[in-house]
Amino acid sequence: MSLQKNSNVNKFSKPISGSLAMIINQYKSSVARICRKNGYNKFAWQPRFYDHIIRNEKSLQKIREYIHNNPLKWDVDENNPDFLEERRKNEVL
Repeated sequence: MSLQKNSNVNKFSKPISGSLAMIINQYKSSVARICRKNGYNKFAWQPRFYDHIIRNEKSLQKIREYIHNNPLKWDVDENNPDFLEERRKNEVL
């Protein structure tokens, strides 16, 4: 497979003020700064965000259910440091 050089390909566009990506970027930067300032040095954001156009009530309801139920799964989430520590302890036993 060969990659051809094209001056119009693989160039990032400049951030657009007020765009969803810029708003999320600024929000995540501010929250991360506040977390570090308050001693939460291990705080990290998920590297990407998933945006989705809500087209109907069914889609909206699924998203609402996800938002409502997702925190309930934190105890067994592999990104939860306490869960990882508990898993390591159990593997040793």
